[in-house]
Amino acid sequence: MSGRSTFAVLFGNRGVSPASLQAAARRDMIPVLKSLGHKTLMTDPHATRHAAIETAVDGETFANFLRSKHGSYDGGSCAFPTSGMKREPWWL
Repeated sequence: MSGRSTFAVLFGNRGVSPASLQAAARRDMIPVLKSLGHKTLMTDPHATRHAAIETAVDGETFANFLRSKHGSYDGGSCAFPTSGMKREPWWL
């Protein structure tokens, strides 16, 4: 195994974070994973509110996405950016 993986990436929101943080997560996190040689799979940004998993219905949307991609990813990565983060980028 080469050490490079394909990640199914979930962006979560607890209902209190602004949409701008979800957009920042997609903008900042994915290029970092790619720069490390990894591939990513994500739901369409328009599939859920704020392009994030927030409700049980959103969770089912993500579960259906994972089922549709069965066998094409090695693992998952979950990001829950919050407005309480004081450091940039948000995921450090």
